[in-house]
Amino acid sequence: MPEISKIVGISLRKLRVSKKYSQQYVADYLEISRNAYMNWEAGKTNLSINQVQAICSFYHIRLSTFIEDYVERDMRFNELKGGLIVRQFPMHPLSN
Repeated sequence: MPEISKIVGISLRKLRVSKKYSQQYVADYLEISRNAYMNWEAGKTNLSINQVQAICSFYHIRLSTFIEDYVERDMRFNELKGGLIVRQFPMHPLSN
């Protein structure tokens, strides 16, 4: 099973990209450097519960929503892919 920080990072990226926000935009709101935020998305940093709550506040979602709709879903997807961490990007809306 992969490190949870990598799964959370993938989830953060998917959420950010779905809103069409830049890393800098999110980092500015969270009052951290873009480099620090990049490390979060890369799964290089373990986030505290306070950091995750700040992210949820930014996106106007509940912590439970983030965990259930993003983290748990990405964990299940990762298990289906044989435990390989793959970068997941949203499909182009016209490619369905």
